[in-house]
Amino acid sequence: MPIKSGSGISNFNPLKWQQRTADTVIGNKDQRKSYVFVKSRQVGATTLVLSIVDYLCLTTPGFQALFLHKTYNDASLLGYRNRKFLTNAKVPMISDSLSRQEFLNGSVAYFRSSDPESCGRGLDSIDAVVYEECAFYDSLEGTIGAIAPAQTWVDNAISLFISTPNGKRGNGAKYWQMASGGDDAGTERLLAGIRNSAEEPYQILRADTPSVLFLTHWRAVERYRKESDFKARIMKESGISQDTFAQEFDLDFNVSEAETVFSFELVDKATGGDWENGDKSAVYYLGIDSATSGADFSVCVVLKKEGAKFLVVKLYRRQKGTSEQHLAAIAEIIREYEPLNCTIEKNGSGQVWLEQLAGMGLPSSIEGFSTTRDSKEALISRLVIALEREDLLIPKSYITQELLAFQRKADGKLEAAPKFHDDCVIGLALALFSAQYGKF
Repeated sequence: MPIKSGSGISNFNPLKWQQRTADTVIGNKDQRKSYVFVKSRQVGATTLVLSIVDYLCLTTPGFQALFLHKTYNDASLLGYRNRKFLTNAKVPMISDSLSRQEFLNGSVAYFRSSDPESCGRGLDSIDAVVYEECAFYDSLEGTIGAIAPAQTWVDNAISLFISTPNGKRGNGAKYWQMASGGDDAGTERLLAGIRNSAEEPYQILRADTPSVLFLTHWRAVERYRKESDFKARIMKESGISQDTFAQEFDLDFNVSEAETVFSFELVDKATGGDWENGDKSAVYYLGIDSATSGADFSVCVVLKKEGAKFLVVKLYRRQKGTSEQHLAAIAEIIREYEPLNCTIEKNGSGQVWLEQLAGMGLPSSIEGFSTTRDSKEALISRLVIALEREDLLIPKSYITQELLAFQRKADGKLEAAPKFHDDCVIGLALALFSAQYGKF
């Protein structure tokens, strides 16, 4: 199977641990089994699982496989990736569809979102279900329940639950239960041993049970293991925090009591584009978050609307300076971009800023936004939806760094991780609110 690698297009030659994984799944294809795959990011797990299921489709006439991902767009990208694999491998197919890929022997691979209301619609019998990045589903239990009827009468049904960790609470709770198998302390000790190199980076556990566990740490990939500065390189290139690296690369389910709101994958897909000067023919919206303490930053985010998409084209972010200096700089931005609307968070000093900006005769409508726990929840939910739909493009910047460090605490409170700020996150969310994103 040809794949894209660092040196270009090459055949997928599985590593030893990948071959062991494939042998385990394929070798047990006549048994009813579920497989929980806890893995670091960037270890080739998705490519491996696609190749395993494609093999089963090619060698078992009439085989029915279902790939699930968090959103419709994620599922479509996964389907595109698989179709490209098959095309490069010169595998003849009956259909051109990305969501329903039919083989000449009657086997079919479906690609759908994890939405419990639609993921199993119209499917009578499914031999294998792949739950991709399932720790981030809105309701993994709901998705499993929706698919269960399609596997009830399949004696050798296969279920593969694949994900990086997402904590032990909220959306990640069900996945942690499946990974630990009820032995929380033992699983934590094993993962700690893998992190400090006291245990092998790849392990197969519970192999003789109906629920097999695969553990794959990034050190299982030899070229990563030989890098003296792998962690530093990844953190620098991606802008992730220590906590995010610990969770998504070092397999730490217990980094903190908080959960990441915006996953690395979600932010990574939205990262791109460049800063732009104002264009009289373009449509802009602004979000403004004023500093309420000396540690906070004053932020202004400019969104440019292009069809159904929004591009971040300007970021003002300053910690030092007087209110007059910040207001003058933001007023100049408003004059340059002439946004249709500006929204400013009016708690604390924001009310004064609102009144000052409104009295400057600027070429824009300016409105205030009062932040409460409920209104902040709605504000951030809108931002999550925009990222999931891939309606946002954000240059790599303080914005992407803050998104990766934005968390939901154990008590449900939304805020930045320790030593990070969330002013850019709020500014971006306010700009989307200003554009009335999702209201039409």
